[in-house]
Amino acid sequence: MDSVAGMHVSNRWTHSVVTRMVGCFCLGGVLLSIGLGVIEYSRSMKLVEVATSQQMLLTARNLQDVLHSLIAAGRDNAVQSALNIFTQDPRIVGVRLDTRGEPSITAGRWDNDMSNHAIWVPGDGGSHARGHLELDRRTILMTSFLEGGKTHTVEMLIDGPFIRQRTQGQVIAQLSSVWIVLGTLTLVGLLMLRRWLIAPLSSIIDLTRSGAGAAAFEHTGERLHGEFGDVCHAISRMLRRLDETTDQLRRREQAFEHLYQFAPAAMISVDPDGKVIQANRRAAELLGWADERGLVGAEILSFIAAEDRGLFRQCIDRLDLDRLHGAELRIELHGDVRDLSVEFAAVHDKDGRLAHVRLSLIDITETKRLDRHIAEQRRLMDLVIHHMSDAILLIGADGRILSGNHRLGQLLNINVNDLVGHDYDPADFWSRLELVNYAAFMQRLAPAIARLDHPIQEQVETRDGAFLFQIIPVFDERQQLVAQLWVVQEVSANLRNRRLLEQQAQQLRALQRVGRNLQQIDDIETLLTRAMMELDRVFGVEAMGLALRGTEAGHRCRQILKIAETQCPLNMGAPLAHAVASELMPRVLPNRATSFWTDLSQYEDWTEAFTGAGFESMAATTIGGRYQTQGVFWIARRGGNRIERHHLFLLEALAPLLAVSLENAQLRQSMCNLSLTDPVTGLPSRQLLKRMMARQVARVNQPWTMIALELDHFDALPDTAGERLLKRVSGVLLEQCRASDEIVRFDKSQFIVISPTLEIHQSQRYAQRLADAVARLDHDHPGQFHVTVAVANLPHDQADGRAPLTIVLERLADARQKRLVGRAT
Repeated sequence: MDSVAGMHVSNRWTHSVVTRMVGCFCLGGVLLSIGLGVIEYSRSMKLVEVATSQQMLLTARNLQDVLHSLIAAGRDNAVQSALNIFTQDPRIVGVRLDTRGEPSITAGRWDNDMSNHAIWVPGDGGSHARGHLELDRRTILMTSFLEGGKTHTVEMLIDGPFIRQRTQGQVIAQLSSVWIVLGTLTLVGLLMLRRWLIAPLSSIIDLTRSGAGAAAFEHTGERLHGEFGDVCHAISRMLRRLDETTDQLRRREQAFEHLYQFAPAAMISVDPDGKVIQANRRAAELLGWADERGLVGAEILSFIAAEDRGLFRQCIDRLDLDRLHGAELRIELHGDVRDLSVEFAAVHDKDGRLAHVRLSLIDITETKRLDRHIAEQRRLMDLVIHHMSDAILLIGADGRILSGNHRLGQLLNINVNDLVGHDYDPADFWSRLELVNYAAFMQRLAPAIARLDHPIQEQVETRDGAFLFQIIPVFDERQQLVAQLWVVQEVSANLRNRRLLEQQAQQLRALQRVGRNLQQIDDIETLLTRAMMELDRVFGVEAMGLALRGTEAGHRCRQILKIAETQCPLNMGAPLAHAVASELMPRVLPNRATSFWTDLSQYEDWTEAFTGAGFESMAATTIGGRYQTQGVFWIARRGGNRIERHHLFLLEALAPLLAVSLENAQLRQSMCNLSLTDPVTGLPSRQLLKRMMARQVARVNQPWTMIALELDHFDALPDTAGERLLKRVSGVLLEQCRASDEIVRFDKSQFIVISPTLEIHQSQRYAQRLADAVARLDHDHPGQFHVTVAVANLPHDQADGRAPLTIVLERLADARQKRLVGRAT
């Protein structure tokens, strides 16, 4: 623990501002001294090098002058003495005189190895000079002069390292004195810094570390002077303001806590995970708790309706972007759902992280219920107004348009929303309707509007129909006129509807009359003639025709035509008959629908015969039978007349009647030619069975079923009893079979039922139902009466290529054999 405390103290001491200031001051002095010493040393060495070079050059010239004078005077014995004199300079190690052709004269010490010595040859006036004096090694200074016709070279060996060493000692001695002076000045500066800066600053730092109050800083500020005193006074004032602010915050916190607990709104604080950390009394009452402290730790999501929990989590996550926002949520309390308005407020810690969320809850259940009721009533009212068949326009007392419905916009071809707020001028507003005698209408309406005290009603006509105007005054509770309600009802639609109903009733009566008059005709020629007479009464057009496919050899088409008051059969030689047979029928029959040509002149390739007869428009439809198309029924009109919508309706409605009538006539005519009815049961005989099967086979890809029923032991019955039984069986089959089924008495005790569009999964149940109905007959010999049934589903059972009748009879024999074997067993 002591080592830790010491480390902490040392750490605090080393990070002290005072220590840093002293360290910086001392380090600055040391660096300054070193910098000055380096500069001074470098400067001194340069000066010494320059001064020594000049001195050595001057010495060499003096030596040269002395030797020149001695040699010129012939005193050669004095040369050695002169050289010795110059070697007495400690900087000059040796001197030598070289004369060409004579031995050298040497004085001082000369090194044997001269390779490391520098050579300095000064020139005259700067010419032919090379080298310089070097202090890092010895230098040989060489000068030459001419005397007596001979060249004499004077060499001086200068000791550069000696010169450097002596110079360094001098420089260091000088720098030592300078450093002593600088150290003294630094010490004096530290003493002054301690008294004027460090001591006051240390006092302020100590007060700060000890957490002193405003009074201690105020006392220190009175003792100190200058800026430090001002700093202490400023800190004292700041601490007093901080104490006052802290006291205010504490009082506000107490007041907020009191307000939080007794607030009229429910207040809940939750952490980011949704757990309650604080709540007030109103929140406990709202959530059904006896004490607000019991809510602490509860999951707030447990109170929120399941469908709104996702919204609650989104609101919590949104607090990172928006610290205050609201939402409407629902809570569930013991099966009761309440609507709440929730305000979310984020509370963050000092690091900026979300600490908790404060929720303000207001119960708006009744308000929401009332809003929904008002909105529903308003929606219903708008729905009623906007979906009214009458045009509605509401004008304010100031003459401005307040509202209108969709029907008004449709009637005037305008956007009603763009009119709201604009001035209303009836004379211009209703001109879009293009009223007939508009001026007279406005003249009648203007005085009534000016003194509007009771509803007004006016009916007018337009180019397209008739309208009923109703202007209704709207009064407030003081019977003051506040608005005018204009209701415009289109009455022309009612008139058109009545006319249309009357026209449709006439058409239906005409269809009924045509069907009744054509019902009992057996001859096709008579049918065509009668049909043309009846159709002429219904249509009232200039021309109409019936064209039937020929059924006899050599007859391609059978036609009858009615033009104006004349009706006649047409043969193929007539141009119009040829056009119908070769052009019109091939175009209409494949479509099996009504075709309509408004202008025949546009179809020159096939309408020449019709346009030659004066026809400009025509319509045609197919006359279809149960199994194939039988022919074409067409109408045509001349110039100036149009084929109307009701003509097309009658054309399509009469085509099935004509088809049925033609088919009945054909069947009756065929029945007269063949004996195809069983005399006992009245059912078709086996001669018609092949035709019935052929019709079913012709219906490509359509399923059908053949059912065979046999009465067992029928031969044992007397003739009279057998005939009665057969009649009763045929009656049951006619009653039980569908209207589309065909029943044939195939043999004495066998019946064949052909049922079209019967699926495979239905056929067996259907056949068994018929057999059960026959077996339940009450007859004279019940012990000898049994029914065997067999079914063939076509075309499914024709995979092996056998005929349907063969298949069903084989299955009938197998079923009868199994019955007999089972009875014997």
